[in-house]
Amino acid sequence: MNWTELEPKASRIRETVLDLLDQVSAEQKRGAMPAPGAGFVKSREALRNPEVDVVVCGEVKRGKSTFINALLGKELLPTGVRETTSQVFRVSHAVKESFALVFEDGHREPITAQQLARYGSQTTADQEGEPMFRGRNLRWIEVNTPAAFLPEGVHLVDTPGLGALYARHGEITHRYILKADAVIFVLDSDQPMTQPEKAFLEKVHGITPNVLYIQTKIDMKDESAWQEIRTRNEKLLKEAFGGQAGAAPRVYPVASSLLFRAAAEKDEKERGYLVEDSLFNEARTALEATIYRSAGWTRSAWGAAEALRYVKGVLPALDEQRRMLKSESAAEQEGFRKAK
Repeated sequence: MNWTELEPKASRIRETVLDLLDQVSAEQKRGAMPAPGAGFVKSREALRNPEVDVVVCGEVKRGKSTFINALLGKELLPTGVRETTSQVFRVSHAVKESFALVFEDGHREPITAQQLARYGSQTTADQEGEPMFRGRNLRWIEVNTPAAFLPEGVHLVDTPGLGALYARHGEITHRYILKADAVIFVLDSDQPMTQPEKAFLEKVHGITPNVLYIQTKIDMKDESAWQEIRTRNEKLLKEAFGGQAGAAPRVYPVASSLLFRAAAEKDEKERGYLVEDSLFNEARTALEATIYRSAGWTRSAWGAAEALRYVKGVLPALDEQRRMLKSESAAEQEGFRKAK
């Protein structure tokens, strides 16, 4: 089952839970019940917001931007042999391609595809100097491009690498991860997960339960070598997060270069072979499930839980009000009898 089939169900669930929260809120105001807590209010706001950010992150030079380019089927985001991504790129599906700098004050400045590296590549900044934003703080670089795997309102967000020589890169990633509805965490086939990666993932798991693990660069290693790294990664992840996620975390290997070649291949049969060899089919299913959970289920589950928590919380107050009304009614009736 793909997103095209899942999205209507996700929308119905979201609308049903939002309607439930709206009804509870209306009853609260009508019945002079206690005001709902911050969790109730935030979950309701989240359900009203159709925007969903799937954040791609990981240590420097793990192949994050290359993986996203492979998904898009074109060399769009800047990549290189050194740490490259210096800003946040927010990728959205659009029929017509366009790019822009989006600032924290809401200002939007259109740029060209050729300028993406100028504003978002550390390599280019080192060669040509840091770009000047005239006192504005850059929120992200907007990338609108055909990306059929992204539903409307769902954005794929590329972040600078962790553990970089440039401390600012890590600060940007740590700041932006707080907004993540889901996370694609990229490991590679050079070494197993490190302690800094584990520490960062502990923070991620405190923000969202929707975490997808991708292992890149399998096409640069012998199969036995990358399989050994994958097995070790899954063992480390299970030890660290298996109890939180229920099922043991899985790591999905992907050969980004083969996936990229598949996008350019015109022969359908050969394209199928390339996709199969890239091992992306299994990762695709996991990616669609992650998008579904983040866009259609997680917020809905949060909202439903907050509604239930609120109702359970006000029941004792309602019982107390009933007891008081019953007591007052009994006292009034007794007074009325005596008066007669």
